Amino acid sequence: MTAKERAALQRLLIIAAAWAAGETALRLMGLAGIATLAGAALGAGAYVATRDLGTPRRGGDVIYWRGRRIDPNDRLH
Repeated sequence: MTAKERAALQRLLIIAAAWAAGETALRLMGLAGIATLAGAALGAGAYVATRDLGTPRRGGDVIYWRGRRIDPNDRLH
């Protein structure tokens, strides 16, 4: 499993957990009529909050640019 696939799976699990937590909390409070909507709202919030999960961090050495390997000894200056 690649890092990108692992991050996507983690994101899916976070979204599903947020949806389930929201729905369960409102059902326990006796508000079953709006529990699904609250779960969906929390799931959407988790989706937005985790959209950067799995994206590469800034910095570090760039090895490839537009599909071609960069030679570290080749300078533009």
